[in-house]
Amino acid sequence: MEIPPLKDAKLPIEPSKQRRLSDSRRSRYSFASPPDEFVYEPGLSMLDNRDEKDIISKENINHVLYSDNINTLKQFNFEIRSLLEKHPTILDEISKDQEIVDDCIKAISLVTTGDGVETYCKCIYPFFKRNTVGFIDGGLLFNLRERLSVFPFRILDFIEVIPVLSGYARDAMISLGIIDDIIDFFLASNSPTEQVACAKVLMAQFTIPDPFQVEQIKPLIPKIVSMLSCNNIEALNLVYQTLSEINGRHQLFTADFLDLGVHEYLSKHIDDPKLVASCFTLAGNMSICEPEDIKKMVDCGLIDKYMKMTDEHPIDTNWCLSNCFESSPKELFPILKDFIPKQIKKNTPQTTGFVATVLLFATSINLPFVLQEGGLQNVLSRCDSTDDDLVAKCLDAIARILILSHTKPAIGELVKGIIVLPEYVAKINVTKEQSTDPLVKEVATQILEHISNIKQ
Repeated sequence: MEIPPLKDAKLPIEPSKQRRLSDSRRSRYSFASPPDEFVYEPGLSMLDNRDEKDIISKENINHVLYSDNINTLKQFNFEIRSLLEKHPTILDEISKDQEIVDDCIKAISLVTTGDGVETYCKCIYPFFKRNTVGFIDGGLLFNLRERLSVFPFRILDFIEVIPVLSGYARDAMISLGIIDDIIDFFLASNSPTEQVACAKVLMAQFTIPDPFQVEQIKPLIPKIVSMLSCNNIEALNLVYQTLSEINGRHQLFTADFLDLGVHEYLSKHIDDPKLVASCFTLAGNMSICEPEDIKKMVDCGLIDKYMKMTDEHPIDTNWCLSNCFESSPKELFPILKDFIPKQIKKNTPQTTGFVATVLLFATSINLPFVLQEGGLQNVLSRCDSTDDDLVAKCLDAIARILILSHTKPAIGELVKGIIVLPEYVAKINVTKEQSTDPLVKEVATQILEHISNIKQ
């Protein structure tokens, strides 16, 4: 009996390449906050009997910053913290005074000790925070850069905080070549701690909510990728996270990453327990690419790594393989042909998501193989899931199969005895009744109508 087509079915989600950064990773690696040492904790000191106006006078600020006396700097830092505790806005006006800003910027060149640099940075932070543009335009970044080789950790700690204050500051760090210099410092360093500090600064540029321009970042990409050649696991983690943030915001960087061999680094590092999470996040997003790029992943062994790691990392591997299959179903089907039945038999939410992707994008020639292995039963069994995204993908797959059933008799014969089974009809009906997504409800309704026509 001929199976009628769906009536102008609107799929719950248009078949499109899915990107995922898990909530835990995004919350961990995005929207940075200043390090603890730059947060003003209450009750750190008392002001004694000093006049508050005297503390923030131009004369006192000038005296403190040019003294290079660690005790004087620390005392001023404590006094500023106490002032801010009492009067949170007391520095707003004075921080806009260009003479004070200029003094703050020049003074860093005179500090001669590491502790002095650290305390200096803490002293100017409240002024800098209230007039970021003035400090950036006044040349603070260049003065900090000149002290980088002398006091790397203190300078890098402060530079890491700068992007948090404004996107303007971050853009200036990139356009003025400061980040480029820090990457060079990373590549030339033999110190693991220096490399980690540099990598933290790099990641801080891309974990603030402010957007960035593609043309602004593109020249940096080759150097960032070259950082993956180091053997410092902690630094590698940070670099992978940085690349994930860049790629997550602008998918078009995938082509650059592949041209620069990032997939080969991923194949080398992805099964390292200390790198696996950051590698998978980047790998999954990079799997949304052109068919010829999927071939590169096959050739370097990355796809094989996914299949070998699927038991230990089911969520990540099935997500990556789903994106890869969607990007190049013809290239991957022969490679995954023996793997697909194993995933069907596992019948977990993660494997069903992968199976649904295969049903959605496999060619009509290859689709009967998946159906014969139980692919349709697999997705039907999850149609009453509470996972809206999974249900939507399963319904997409079912809708596609039913549409093909109308024009491909071989597929129709494989489908008609399964789709009408009461246990599966009941699951689709649950989704129809309980889903809050109108498109999901609509497709579920149309599938049920189609099944009703088959029964007649």
